[in-house]
Amino acid sequence: MRICRITLCTFALLAMLTGWSSIAVADLTASANPKRLYANELITLTLDTETELDFSLGSLLNPAEMDIPHPNTAPLEHDFRILDRHQRMAIQSKNGVNRGQVTWTFLLAPRRAGELTIPALQFQDMQSRSIDVTVMPGVAPAERAEPEARLDVNLSEGEVYVQQQIILTQRVYYEPPLAQANLSSPTIPDAMVKPLGEQREYRAERDGREWQVVERRFVIVPQSAGTLILPEQRFEARKQTEGGDLVPVIATAPSQRIKVNPPPESFSGEIWLPARNLELTQKWSDSPDSVHAGDSIRRDIHIRAVGVAPESLPRLTIGYPDSLREYPSPWKSESRLTGDSIEGRLRKRSSLVPIEPGRITLPEVRIPWWDVEENEQREAVLQAHEMKVEPAAGAEANESAEKDVREALSRINLSRPGSTALPPLWFWLAVVLASGWLITGIAWWRNRHTRDDTLALSTEEKANRERFRALCEHARRGEADTLTLLPHWAAVHFNRPSLRTVGDVTAYLNDPQLTRELQALERHLFANPDEREAWEGDELVGVLRRLAGRPRNGS
Repeated sequence: MRICRITLCTFALLAMLTGWSSIAVADLTASANPKRLYANELITLTLDTETELDFSLGSLLNPAEMDIPHPNTAPLEHDFRILDRHQRMAIQSKNGVNRGQVTWTFLLAPRRAGELTIPALQFQDMQSRSIDVTVMPGVAPAERAEPEARLDVNLSEGEVYVQQQIILTQRVYYEPPLAQANLSSPTIPDAMVKPLGEQREYRAERDGREWQVVERRFVIVPQSAGTLILPEQRFEARKQTEGGDLVPVIATAPSQRIKVNPPPESFSGEIWLPARNLELTQKWSDSPDSVHAGDSIRRDIHIRAVGVAPESLPRLTIGYPDSLREYPSPWKSESRLTGDSIEGRLRKRSSLVPIEPGRITLPEVRIPWWDVEENEQREAVLQAHEMKVEPAAGAEANESAEKDVREALSRINLSRPGSTALPPLWFWLAVVLASGWLITGIAWWRNRHTRDDTLALSTEEKANRERFRALCEHARRGEADTLTLLPHWAAVHFNRPSLRTVGDVTAYLNDPQLTRELQALERHLFANPDEREAWEGDELVGVLRRLAGRPRNGS
């Protein structure tokens, strides 16, 4: 709080002119006491000058309303905090000339230890001289026996790797009551500084005295190798004396240095990750050993690291095979406090949908990290896993129908009458009879082949029409079987055996509306429950019926 007191000592009642003005007729004199002090001590800065004044009687009767000019104190704020300020003015009138002797007093608290300069200050066209002062770190010896407050600042580490976490703890010991308390927060170049948890307040005994304690903790993460300098920390407050005055209470903690090492050359990972511990785990909604094509299975991947903020943990990208579709949710992060360290957590939830039967190998997941306690590289691993994908429900019946079609197409029964040795007498008669049988057999075979082919095509058409009907029903209801039936139907309908997945179908047909509707279906099926959209299947069914009328390949 800024406190300003104005005192009018003497004035002449005959000086009753109009308005208020001041004309400088003297120098601006500055003095400071003391000029050598400790960081918890204060400096009294005094500025004196004399001016020629014009004033009204009303101004004298209401001095609190006077707009009294004052020096520009902005240059002081760089190295000092202005805790208090006073202004005193003595007015004299002699031979019709009114003069004012003005004194400004400032109570200054050094912002840091070292050789500091009270800069030259400006008042109208006058300027004071600068004053050099020496501020020594620590507490003044005279106050060490009975200090009003203490400030302790502790660092969890004195030497770290770049991006390794450091815990800074501030503890202020004081005797209440105090007013206008202010504890500086650490500001460090080339380091990330974040509060850790909530501020704690409790009572503790120290040096035979009971204190009120305020404790704050911060996480410091160096961003570059070298020397990290924690600047001097400072606590300031006011304490009321028995006379009712507010006097300053100051406690300081000296600056500290931390050695920050670069990542060791032996580290083989692409992302530098120093931690006290790191775990990589997974959780499945169902067994991943055996699933059906078109079914969704949920996979949660968890990363837990002690001594690492969640922002520094890697967001894994897993390269699943083409026969497995992934529908991931955004990474969710969490920060927890465990003992004297921060624990970062990440979770990625994905819905995995195999789109064709067979065996799928889920790739290995590996995170290299550096153990800062053992000073060696370690790796967190999820082993590769083989998933057996069974045909979708209903697909076996479709396969059986297709097998019947293939057998019907391949049934060609050619029956040739056998020949036996005949006596020469019957030779020509046998030739004539055999020729007749041969002509009859050829005619019969051609007729049988035509009828079998017609039968096979009818069976194939019937099976695919039934498949299309089922496809439309599942699509209207928004069911996962839609994604399995679509490539089966399209492969037969368009005579494209290579169409084995939904992706194959959308790429072949190149129909934007189909692609859009299938993506909407996938979001409906596999998104998180709170993100799913209501399903209206008529649009997709309409697209399928339109595509069913396209010309067929090779027809």
